[in-house]
Amino acid sequence: MIGGLGNLGIKEAKRIGPCLLRITDAQSFDAELGTYRDHCGFRLDLARIREIPPGDFGDDFVFARLEGPYLEISDAHSTRLPWPQADTNPTQPWNLSLELSGLLPSAYPVGVKWVFNLAIIWKPAEKSLVFKSYSSGLIHD
Repeated sequence: MIGGLGNLGIKEAKRIGPCLLRITDAQSFDAELGTYRDHCGFRLDLARIREIPPGDFGDDFVFARLEGPYLEISDAHSTRLPWPQADTNPTQPWNLSLELSGLLPSAYPVGVKWVFNLAIIWKPAEKSLVFKSYSSGLIHD
């Protein structure tokens, strides 16, 4: 198994947590069309994060792991990202939509979530993963 660990660190003057990190959806990339496919409905509560003191890090958690030719998210069983069988591209780019919710620093209004997207580029033959974060911000419930 090859994997990637996640860890939440804060650069705030106040503590956060406990929080929940959740994947709210996933999209696979169609190389022929040059665009991401419709959302596939993948949802997963990825990590429950204990309270984190100011300027500190939370506990490590398994974010992604490679089991044979499959990319799995978290360390739970049956969490494979469902790559379309008809797509034989050797590179499998994904767009994951994530949200962090819970007790965020008091500088933020109540009912605020931090949302962000994470691109994962998975190359099964090379067993390599690349992660890129983009499009983040706070939203109100």
